[in-house]
Amino acid sequence: MNNKILESEPNPTLVTLRDNKAKWNLPEYRRKGYRYLHKINRYGLLFRSDAVLKLDKKINPNIEKIPLVQKMINHKSFCSLIVGRDQDILFERYADDFSEFQPQTIMSITKLFLNLFIGELVEQKAIELDKTVGFYLPNIGSGYADASIQDVLNMNVINSYSEDYTDPYTSSFLQESVGGWRLPEKLGQNQNQEEFLNKIEAEEGKDLKNTSEFAFYKSANTDVLALLVEKVSGRE
Repeated sequence: MNNKILESEPNPTLVTLRDNKAKWNLPEYRRKGYRYLHKINRYGLLFRSDAVLKLDKKINPNIEKIPLVQKMINHKSFCSLIVGRDQDILFERYADDFSEFQPQTIMSITKLFLNLFIGELVEQKAIELDKTVGFYLPNIGSGYADASIQDVLNMNVINSYSEDYTDPYTSSFLQESVGGWRLPEKLGQNQNQEEFLNKIEAEEGKDLKNTSEFAFYKSANTDVLALLVEKVSGRE
C-alpha cells in the first residue's frame, strides 16, 4: 500500500496576489477572468428553465450609427452588447473572444431582479417599505437595522460598508471571499453572506441617514434585501 501523502496548495487563481486582488481580477488577467468566472468562482448555483423566452431578430441599423454605441463597441474592453425591446433583438455585437454562446456574469443586473422580488412581496402585503430592515431581520447589524427598506432600495444608507473602487481595501473587495471570488485569509475559515452582512455596523457616533444629495452605491444593500426576501418568503 502506498502511504505517500498527497500535497495540495491554495487555488492559484483565487489567491490574493497584489493590490488586495485575486489573480483573476488583476488587470493582466481580468478579461480572461470575467470570461471564465463561472468556472473560477468557488460557489455556483445553476437553474435551467423548462420554458425559454422566444426572441425575434428585428435589427435596427440606426442603432449602430449612434456615436456612443460606436464608442462602446470599439473600446478595447468591449465584450458584448444587446439592445432589445419586448421580445425583439434590435442590435447585437460581440467581441472576437466573447461569442453569443459565451456565458457572462450578470453582475449588478441582479439588482433588477431583486427589485422585482421586493415588488412581489409588497404586492402580497408581506412587507412594508417604510418598515426597518431590523423589523424583518432581527439579527442584522447596526449598519442596516434602523434603515427603512425603501432607503436600502434607493441606495440611501450611510454605514461602515464602502464600495469605493479606488480603495483596494474597500468593504466590497473584502466581501469577495464570502462570495467565493477569492480565498479567505485563512483557509477553512469560510464565512457565509448572512454572517458577513450581520456584522456590518453603523459609523461610530452616526445614524444611517443620508443627508447628502448623492446616492451611495453598496452591493451589500442588495445582499441584505436578498436575505430579507429569503426570510420573509420562506424560500431560502
